[in-house]
Formats: sequence, structure tokens, C-alpha cells
Amino acid sequence: MSIGAFGPAETDDRPTMKSGTQRLPGAVWPFDAQAGEPMDNAAVSLPDVVAEQGDLGRVWDQSQSGARRGVRPPSVAVTRYDRVWETVTGLFRGAVGEVASLDDPARVLAFNGGLPQRVMARCGDFQRDALERGVDIVQITSQEGFAQNPAIGCIQWGSGGKARLVEQVPYKLLLFDRRLAVLPLDGWILSNGILLIRDPAVVNALSGVHRSLWQSGNRIDDGFEGPPAHLSGVLKTLLTEPSDEAACQRLGLTGRTYSRRVAELLALLGVASRFQAGAAAARRGWL
Repeated sequence: MSIGAFGPAETDDRPTMKSGTQRLPGAVWPFDAQAGEPMDNAAVSLPDVVAEQGDLGRVWDQSQSGARRGVRPPSVAVTRYDRVWETVTGLFRGAVGEVASLDDPARVLAFNGGLPQRVMARCGDFQRDALERGVDIVQITSQEGFAQNPAIGCIQWGSGGKARLVEQVPYKLLLFDRRLAVLPLDGWILSNGILLIRDPAVVNALSGVHRSLWQSGNRIDDGFEGPPAHLSGVLKTLLTEPSDEAACQRLGLTGRTYSRRVAELLALLGVASRFQAGAAAARRGWL
């Protein structure tokens, strides 16, 4: 598959989930027994746009049957606006390894007249906060969605996240540490209500959709003539600064953030060492 100027898909280079992770204190995990039942007790059903994809409808029906018999974790619908954002905020704060998602700003902006201004103002804040804590943000979007992203700012590729392009994003999806999935009840807009899914069978099926799209997607960086802005300074310090400490001081970054951006730059250049990065950047004309 080829999308415009973007090259063919490469091997799956999604970050590996950190092992032995624990959620952060104060995180809102809506299935905690000790937290009671803070969410809306609404009848839940899989959005049609999701149920129509592959075997997801069958897996969902089995999950619902198991939940009624008490052998599968139940899914929960959250419909009140304030509780939706309280829940999503808590889930992002509780993520410790990876937040994977399907995002399409173009579809969101066009859905039922677009997003309310108050919702647009929040887009991207959750991902950026997670990135600052060292959580991997792994997103899949469309070329049109990436082009319209400046209006929303929810694709974090230029801010340290990983992203790939596909021809069409089937629906909006959030996967937290591959343990819990969030789907908008209407398929696209979180603020219109969300479905929280913890059943491993359904979460794994949704993770499989994300993994398949990632493997078939196109790398965003193939269409650019230089490194993204947040990595440009990192590349220069690799060539000019005598130590990571000096580089951090020059860029005003913490050691953890600098190390993460160096790793991202190496992945972007397709090399394994800092020494190789200079030669690879020179071949691309980035120096």
C-alpha cells in the first residue's frame, strides 16, 4: 500500500510494553471493586461500526454472555459528560507503559458538525502529559487526518509519540496498557459517551486490529525532508556536545526526556547507535 509520498510499510516497531508495571496512585480505574460503581449503569452494546469489523461482533457477544453469567468482566457505558472526562483523565494518568489508539482528526472534525470548542481545547493534553511521564503513545491515523491534526492536536508524532498512516481509520479506539479498551458509543466522539471494556478476549481482539493496521501502515517520517522539530536539537547535540548532561543543559530537557528522544531519533533514522545516527542523517541531507 502506498499513500501519496509515503513509502511502504516496514516491520512492526511498536514499543514493547514495560513489564511489571503498576498503576499510579490516584488513577481512576472504573472497575475497582473498592470504588463502588461510580459510572453510569446504562445498557451497553458495541458500536455498530466496531461490531461490523471481522470477528469483533462474535467476540463481544461471547463476552456479554459471560458477563451475565459472572465469568467475564462486565463492560460499562459512561454517558454523562463530566464522568466521561473524569474517567478518560484518570485512565491516562493511570497508564504506565503504553496508550495505543486509532485516531482520525478529519473524521472527528466532520462528525455531526464537528467538535465543541470546549472539547477541542482538551484534545492532545492527555497524550502530552503521558509522554512527559515516559508512557509510549502509539497512534494510527489517516493521511487526511494527519493533515488536519493542527486543528485538534491529538496526533503526537511531532511531540515524541509514534504514529503511522493508513488509508482509512475504521473507528476511534483507546487501549490502555493492553488491559482496558475505550470506545466512543457513537464510534468517534468521546464526549458523546464511552464504552469501557476490560474483558481480555475483547481487549485482545481490539489490540489485534490496532496491530494489523500498524503493520500495514506507512511511516510518517518517509514524507519529510528533515527531522521533526523536537528532534532537530537532539541531532545537533549528538554531534556537538561532549556528554548527555551538557546536551540536556543546552536543550533544557531532563535526562529521561533526552534519552527518550535520542531513542526516537535512532528509530527514525533506522540505526542502532548514536555513531551511526550522524552518518544516516548526513545521507538524508539533514545536516
